[in-house]
Amino acid sequence: MSRQMQRTSVRKWMRRGLVTAVFVGVASSPLWWNAAGFAQERQPAQPQEQKQQPPDEQQMAEMMKKFEEAAKPGKFHELLKPYAGKWQVSAVFGAPGAEMTSQGSATNEWVLGERFLKQEFSGDMMGQQFSGIGYTGYDNTSKQYQSVWLDSMSSAMFITEGEASEDGKTLTFTGQAEDPMTGEMKNFRHVMKLVSNDQYLYEMYEPGPGGEMNKSATLTYNRSE
Repeated sequence: MSRQMQRTSVRKWMRRGLVTAVFVGVASSPLWWNAAGFAQERQPAQPQEQKQQPPDEQQMAEMMKKFEEAAKPGKFHELLKPYAGKWQVSAVFGAPGAEMTSQGSATNEWVLGERFLKQEFSGDMMGQQFSGIGYTGYDNTSKQYQSVWLDSMSSAMFITEGEASEDGKTLTFTGQAEDPMTGEMKNFRHVMKLVSNDQYLYEMYEPGPGGEMNKSATLTYNRSE
């Protein structure tokens, strides 16, 4: 939308007294609260009995620009593109000498205008059917990668945040989750390593008996399509 069209739309909203109604749909967004706070700071203090005025055209344009910048996919989203596709997955769990293996398949596809990479996983785990769904993206506002994972062996959502290496080929995520055996919170680290266009690794680390982070699993993704 051109700047001239934005100004014309704003005038129509203000003449009809519908500015408040327009923002009801985004009032629950953290971006809206940040932008609204910015607009309030730009306005001089008003007596308590005076109603707050709706944003003027300049403030509206500034808020719209911030929304667009926060929503637009960029170079950090580009780093996720090599992971898109269909994959055969071989997994090794456990400490050396006591490993368990698992096989599965995964489909990684872009959703919501290439803002998030969605994974659907299907395989076996300890002799049981296992399935999972995950989303990975980059938050332009917090300047961090974010990931959420859900699967058939847990009722919890596993949420992590991370960053990319300088060469963009390694993404490291960290998070916390409650251990169902002890009820205590545990720190986790997950690492995605791009080996080539046709292979990547997903490594999982968790605290050992002494608190040091030990590798608990390695999943090898080989492109099938």
